Amino acid sequence: ATFVAHAGVLAVVADGMGGMAMGRQASQWAVQTILTMYEEKSRDEGIPEALTHALHYANDAILQLAEEAGMRGKVGTTIVAAVIHQGQLYWVSVGDSRLYLYRQGILSQITTDHVYAVELARAVIRGDLSQEEAEHHPERQSLTSYLGMESLTKIDTNTTPFSLCDGDRVLLCSD
Repeated sequence: ATFVAHAGVLAVVADGMGGMAMGRQASQWAVQTILTMYEEKSRDEGIPEALTHALHYANDAILQLAEEAGMRGKVGTTIVAAVIHQGQLYWVSVGDSRLYLYRQGILSQITTDHVYAVELARAVIRGDLSQEEAEHHPERQSLTSYLGMESLTKIDTNTTPFSLCDGDRVLLCSD
């Protein structure tokens, strides 16, 4: 109760990546690392900072797992973690595991997928690619960020809390 009073309630979903080795282990390690590191959150540390800190530790854990298995660069997982604290929602995600908000009968995706389709959409806006080319690109669903990358550059998070209303529901899921 004391911890929840200053840190809220944390939920985490991870999904080992298809086509890569050790997906089950990677997702389990990621979830456990996030949970363990978040439990160390001090009263002075903000929730967004604690989530981001835990996420980076989880990435390091996946890199170490891959290294120990002799599979450097071949182990990965997506992840989404959310905290509800005093009616506020905080999150962090990497990859295409998602966070949704269900409010007044409407389901809205909160996180942004880290997939190549986002880059293709930008190319269409710039006029570098047609909409049809983007929609049929063979790498459209390829991940551009996931735990297990040497340099984790794309992280979806909110630094300002998102206010929840009575009756809101939060859904974390993988693809």
